Amino acid sequence: MIPTDGAKATYRSLVQRIPVCTSVVGVQTGDSCFSITQRFKLSLGFFGYINPNLNCKKLFVGEWICIDGN
Repeated sequence: MIPTDGAKATYRSLVQRIPVCTSVVGVQTGDSCFSITQRFKLSLGFFGYINPNLNCKKLFVGEWICIDGN
């Protein structure tokens, strides 16, 4: 879109940052995404960011979950 009133156009980057996982843990019996975030003192937002393809409704024992990254 080109502004017609003399204002400068601003653009948002369409490139998303890909999270880099630096530490993982295996899911244990009784774990949920919430319990993992509590155990490792993670916010749900950060947990979701570092585990972008994780389906919290379908966790299984032994599944590797990222608990730290950037």
